[in-house]
Amino acid sequence: MTEHTLSISEAQREITRLPEQFEEEPEAVTVTRYGKPVMAILPYNTYKSLLETIDSLLETIEVLQDEELMAWAGNEALECHNYASGKKAVSFYQKSTSSGGIENQPKTP
Repeated sequence: MTEHTLSISEAQREITRLPEQFEEEPEAVTVTRYGKPVMAILPYNTYKSLLETIDSLLETIEVLQDEELMAWAGNEALECHNYASGKKAVSFYQKSTSSGGIENQPKTP
């Protein structure tokens, strides 16, 4: 991966040529001011892909932070594993703990 760096004055001169450059090499361009990076210019498809990835990661974090959903998913995975391995299925119910957490308890038949 080649890194392209332009100063602000170079970026001003080159801005109209960047679309053609992105067609040849779709790599981001780092723009510097006094030698320090201040911004990046990237192809639109790369930008859209980054936004989609960020949205997907935010949704994943939201799901992982949902204790109720994660407890349910854990129970479903355990039941599927037990079924697939021929083990006796164990059902669970959720019990609130005194500290406000959620605890999975096996159901007694």
